[in-house]
Amino acid sequence: MPATVEAAAVAEESPADPSAPQVIQIRPCEVLVKPGQKVQFSTSGFDDGGRLLGRLKPQWSTSPADGAINGAGYFTAPGPGGSVGTVSARLGDLSATARVRIVPELPIFEDFESYGEGEMLSWWIGVSKAKHAIETSGGSKVLKKLADDRGPKFNRSRVYITPPLNTGYTVAADVMGTEQRRRRGDVGLINARYRLELFGNVRRLRVMSWVPGPRFEKSIEFPWDPDRWYRMKFRVDLDGGTAPTFDDELIYLVTSNGVDEGHKELPVPAAPSFIAVEKRSGKVVWERDDPGENILHGQWSSPACGVIGGTEQAVFPGGDGRLYSVEPKTGKLLWTFQCNPADSVWKLGGHGTRNNIIATPVIHDMLAAVWSSPYVVDGKVLLGDEDGKVVVFQVGREKRVLFEADMGSCVYTTPVAANGVLYITNREKLFAIEKGARGDMNEVN
Repeated sequence: MPATVEAAAVAEESPADPSAPQVIQIRPCEVLVKPGQKVQFSTSGFDDGGRLLGRLKPQWSTSPADGAINGAGYFTAPGPGGSVGTVSARLGDLSATARVRIVPELPIFEDFESYGEGEMLSWWIGVSKAKHAIETSGGSKVLKKLADDRGPKFNRSRVYITPPLNTGYTVAADVMGTEQRRRRGDVGLINARYRLELFGNVRRLRVMSWVPGPRFEKSIEFPWDPDRWYRMKFRVDLDGGTAPTFDDELIYLVTSNGVDEGHKELPVPAAPSFIAVEKRSGKVVWERDDPGENILHGQWSSPACGVIGGTEQAVFPGGDGRLYSVEPKTGKLLWTFQCNPADSVWKLGGHGTRNNIIATPVIHDMLAAVWSSPYVVDGKVLLGDEDGKVVVFQVGREKRVLFEADMGSCVYTTPVAANGVLYITNREKLFAIEKGARGDMNEVN
């Protein structure tokens, strides 16, 4: 006899009351801006059930008070130097706070003379009274890294001043190392993901790429003395770090055409930017100068070749932030796409909103979504997609397609094998596939 189950009554959810928020939230909650830059903040309210009640009109304030904010939430960053502060919104007894970091444009100069003993920079990331102190040495103010035995957390310190920048700028600092109990500290500079370091105990100077494992590293003996000032200067220029791409007949290259050492003038706008040469003879087959005078700074990326929509194409990243697709054999332009917003602005040093293309374009036929998980069996990997295809790969580190089957409609579930039979489900049917068996897919029930 079927069992009877009585469901408990569920109370209807009360409607949200926009006039009674329990929590308010500021957006954005943290910003990085330049002196004088404007940012609009907004405030939303939520009820005690976490439901969004919409925009609110709170009372706005800033701390320190030298930043300005109006009743509509438009904040103007103070200047001309760097600082940190907060933007606060208050609505009755409710309040919320957002953090603001103001970083000046290049060049940035700091001699610490404006700071009193015991004071600390606020806008340099990584500087704290737990690790550093501003003191007077030799009649001048200096930033000192404190040395103690509190463990690895306090032994080393990395300090960051600017937002992420492109290359082409110089970091310079006067540095001095001291010796305590026959041990000496290390000191260095960071620029564009590279480090220039002076090692105290081994008395060595090293430059290396800033990655977990050194991609680039050079070092020399450098017998620097303790308690003596040295001036370090560090500059990184990416000198056209592009690599060629090739097919069976041609090699495709993006040239290093860009600005001069002053980082402002483009000496030869009409110089070739994209080139194709014969693999065997090195003869130039075609060349293009599409970016021309619109090159922002340099050209850093590499071209890519592939088939898009059934058409063979070579895709070149231009120094103007635009992708150019051409016919590989002739260089005829097929299409272009600007990767920057139309209203973006280029400013040297990364302070603008328009950017170079750094990464190599990737052409990948992924026009169908994959909903299922890959299935590994008998040294093979099976994967179905929304186009109704099931692809069989060889297990291994290199891509090797063994077979591809069209199942007629979307394959959303993971294939499964059991007792020598492979089961695949599309939107309409369940298929049982066995070695040696034959059948017409259209006649399957």
